[in-house]
Amino acid sequence: MLADYAMTLLATLLLLAGIANLVLASAAIGFNALQCLRRRRGDQIAGGGLGFAAETRPFVSVHVATHNEPADMVMATLDALAAMDYPAFEVLLIDNNTADPAMWRPVKDHIARLGARFRFFHREGVVGAKAGALNIGIAVCNPETRYVAVVDADYQVTPDFLSSAMLAFSDDIQFVQFPQAYRNSQQAKPVVAELSDYFRTFPSAANRSGASLLTGTLSVIAIDALRSVGGWPTASITEDAQLGVALWKAGARGLYVDKVVGRGLLPLDLAGLRIQRNRWVTGNIQTLLGTLRDWRSLQQRKGKVAVAAQLTAWSGFLAIPLVLLSTVIVIRFLAPEVYNAVSSLWLWSQWIATQTLLISLGGLVMRALANSSPATLAVMLSLLWTSSFGWLSALTGRRLTFHRTPKAGSRNARRFSVDVIASWLALGMGVSFWISGSPLTAAALILAASGLVTGPVVNLCLRRAARQPEALSCPA
Repeated sequence: MLADYAMTLLATLLLLAGIANLVLASAAIGFNALQCLRRRRGDQIAGGGLGFAAETRPFVSVHVATHNEPADMVMATLDALAAMDYPAFEVLLIDNNTADPAMWRPVKDHIARLGARFRFFHREGVVGAKAGALNIGIAVCNPETRYVAVVDADYQVTPDFLSSAMLAFSDDIQFVQFPQAYRNSQQAKPVVAELSDYFRTFPSAANRSGASLLTGTLSVIAIDALRSVGGWPTASITEDAQLGVALWKAGARGLYVDKVVGRGLLPLDLAGLRIQRNRWVTGNIQTLLGTLRDWRSLQQRKGKVAVAAQLTAWSGFLAIPLVLLSTVIVIRFLAPEVYNAVSSLWLWSQWIATQTLLISLGGLVMRALANSSPATLAVMLSLLWTSSFGWLSALTGRRLTFHRTPKAGSRNARRFSVDVIASWLALGMGVSFWISGSPLTAAALILAASGLVTGPVVNLCLRRAARQPEALSCPA
């Protein structure tokens, strides 16, 4: 009797988790669709600021945070910054926690040759990864600084980067964000299209309500607004999104400007892309959960849907359905008497999980078609389980660890990732459900395992792109 109660309780809890997950998935996909529709109606704004006159250009402090970065790559980034046409700026390179002097001393020597506008800082024991380094930049920047610009170590800006940013500012704009773009992109166009989907859709649509968030590089922020929210948040692994939310909550207005003013490097391979995506998914959901705790105080703020859409844009919701269907199949085959005792609950769990799979996969197809780039679907499928499992760790409430995307090859890359393991599990379960007479569930699971086919193709594209000469060349 006790065992029956326990099994009923387990089935009920799993069913409730499945329902909650289905609601979240439907809401996230609905947010995404709404942003796509807004973009199609022409709601995106390419600029809109009044700009500053040439004779009154404010001073900008450009901050580049580095940690264990290849010296040649960083020096190319600095050379591009030195070529900017803006009259009033400095560049601070803050190297944090790089133990090997052979990695940062060539950069220090190169900065000495670039002149007084460039300063180098090497710091050990920095807490908060990139955010901690950027906070050092705020503390040591020129007292005349009115704006802080952030450029990642692999990004080479165009000469008009700061000039374009200043043209977008006005009295009611406190920060400007440009899109991420890539130099080594010709061999990996579907990957670039998938990454660019975010910028084509979410911050563009968010401009209408002034709720566009930051995305980590090619950002220009009023230093007064930055200081008013306590600087860069060090408790999040996506400090850019959390800072954007903090500025939005404080009433600061951001503007996304749809102009390429710099290009960085794609991840070297699929493993690197998955590391990057896991960080974005986990950190953004962590930020969303923190925002929801203070939701009542935000009821009068415009742009809540746009903020939620940006923070869930990279997330998938198939982890719980996979657990649900795994439990159903195991109990059905190994303990049929237990399954039969509460079969209605297990059937409902299977139905909920199947609907979540179909809705989520349909959402990916919708986004691929909205991009007019069906090939992006292959990239989305190769990242499906990273996007789905990554955010679960944010629910634990523990402090998450920042993992930077590798810029150099590693011999220690893992052969088995959550995507590979989950895809094989989904494929095996799909066959099992087909045999047991559930073709719809089987089809959904087999489609969810498509990353086993698309993943190697995406990996090959990225590896070819990493070998291209333009990966290290300066932009034209």
